[in-house]
Amino acid sequence: MDRVNTLFLEKVLKNLSKFSGTTQQRVNDWLLTINQVFDACELSEQQRRKWAIGFLSDEALKWYNRQLIKFETWSDFQNALKDNFPSPPDPSRSIIHQQILCWKQGDTEIFTAYYC
Repeated sequence: MDRVNTLFLEKVLKNLSKFSGTTQQRVNDWLLTINQVFDACELSEQQRRKWAIGFLSDEALKWYNRQLIKFETWSDFQNALKDNFPSPPDPSRSIIHQQILCWKQGDTEIFTAYYC
C-alpha cells in the first residue's frame, strides 16, 4: 500500500466512531460505516472480526467479552451484534404502526375494507 493510502486509512480509522451499544446508536448504521472502511482497507473476514473488537466500547465491549464462544465468521459477529443491540425503530414507522393499531372501523366503512 502506498504512503498516501496508508495516511488516508490511518485518518479514517482514527476518526471511526466506536459502537457503545447505547439506545441512541443505530447498530445497522455503525455496521454500514465500519464495513465501508473495512472494504476500503481490503480486510479479510478474520481481520474484520479482530479489528471490530477495537471499535467496541462500554456495553458493547462488555457484551463481547461475555461471549463464551467467539464468532466463526464476520456475518456471525454482525448478526449477534444486531440481535443484542437492536436499532431503535424509525420514528416514522412507529407513528404509522401506532396509527394502524388505533384504527377504528368507520360508520360508513364496510367490514372487508376495514379488515383488509
